Amino acid sequence: AFRRSMCIRLGNKHDPHVPDPVSSFGDLSVPKWWDNARESQFQNGLRALNQNIEHGRWKEPTPIQMQGMPTLLERRDLIGCA
Repeated sequence: AFRRSMCIRLGNKHDPHVPDPVSSFGDLSVPKWWDNARESQFQNGLRALNQNIEHGRWKEPTPIQMQGMPTLLERRDLIGCA
């Protein structure tokens, strides 16, 4: 329902491993594959990303970012068209 409301279309709708889109930049989280011992590195990168978002005065991600960022964080292939 959320994908439909944001006009996000998937090429492979039947793949159960496609991550859910995020509705805000704050919804991004540490991927499952990330080593817990290095979680602070991920958090530092996320802080830098959030600083850039604030500097650019973006309020919410675009639909391609909503689906693309979680997909890339899961190390999946992505072809996007915005």
